[in-house]
Amino acid sequence: MDFSSSVEEIVALNNFAHIHLIGDFNLPGISWTSSQVVPNHSAIAISEMAELLGLSQVIHLANDRGVILDLVFTSSSSAEVTRDVDPLVAEDIHHPSLSMELDLPVKRNIHSFLRPDLRKCNLQAVFSELQRMNIMSWTMFDDVDASFAGFCKTIGDCVVRNSPLKKHSQPSFPIWFSKKLVHLTLLKNILHKQFKLTFDVTIYRRFAAVRSECKSLTKICFLRYVNHVQEVLPSNPKIFWTYLKACNRSDTAPSVMSFEDTTSSDDVCIANMFADFFSSVFGTSRSSTHTEDSSGIDAISTCLLDYDDVQSALTNLDVSKGPGPDSISLAVVAV
Repeated sequence: MDFSSSVEEIVALNNFAHIHLIGDFNLPGISWTSSQVVPNHSAIAISEMAELLGLSQVIHLANDRGVILDLVFTSSSSAEVTRDVDPLVAEDIHHPSLSMELDLPVKRNIHSFLRPDLRKCNLQAVFSELQRMNIMSWTMFDDVDASFAGFCKTIGDCVVRNSPLKKHSQPSFPIWFSKKLVHLTLLKNILHKQFKLTFDVTIYRRFAAVRSECKSLTKICFLRYVNHVQEVLPSNPKIFWTYLKACNRSDTAPSVMSFEDTTSSDDVCIANMFADFFSSVFGTSRSSTHTEDSSGIDAISTCLLDYDDVQSALTNLDVSKGPGPDSISLAVVAV
């Protein structure tokens, strides 16, 4: 069942102090006071999940029809569920009012955060908002560069305001893991945890079998991914950098770097070493549209552009590319 698999996956990825599953499971044919389970796929999946995770069903209060629909699965031995004598709303005949005392420790995930999903920006909203703005406010500065910076910041802020938030977190598995390998890895972790708690030989044998299957499938998945990267690398080099980023768990660069006989921790020296390293693949341009030296361009006021240059650049924009540090995506520029 999808529900049972999802719960097992969540438990395997988090170190919960206690687990509580509360809801209307609609399984009236099960007697939770005995070990008998009716031949129902949902009931079997829920029972096996509870047994695997060490959960107990603690509600034994039947409704007016004599069945139990609302269930509470918990790992806490101190959990207590009783009939509520003073319900906040009128009771439903199928769902009696209940009072629960559960341990609810709070755990925060410091590895996840929210940020605007600029690729899903509402372009129509951006266009409408920009139309209502006072364009002349961007030209209030005497300095052209300051005006252009204000122009870019205005558009960037507008894009961020009209972009939905997306949760980002550190991936729990390598990018080359298949869905089957992820499932087996989660199951292996659960079985290992269960064996450490019970020292049951049967659980260990199942754990050993799953572990062996994980090792075999890991080699297959990795080899398949490497072959895929090699095949598509000429046409899509991004896939290689995606794998490289997945391997690098740190966002910080090394404080000391070496190239040939030089080792340094100075930022300028390190930048020069990178320049020397990549100099072999760069050469001077044989032709240029403008005769002026463009090697020192670092501001909009030093650029020489005409209408045809701008029109050509806008026509050839690849809107599938992501935005830069100014948060302005090419899709917004194309609008």
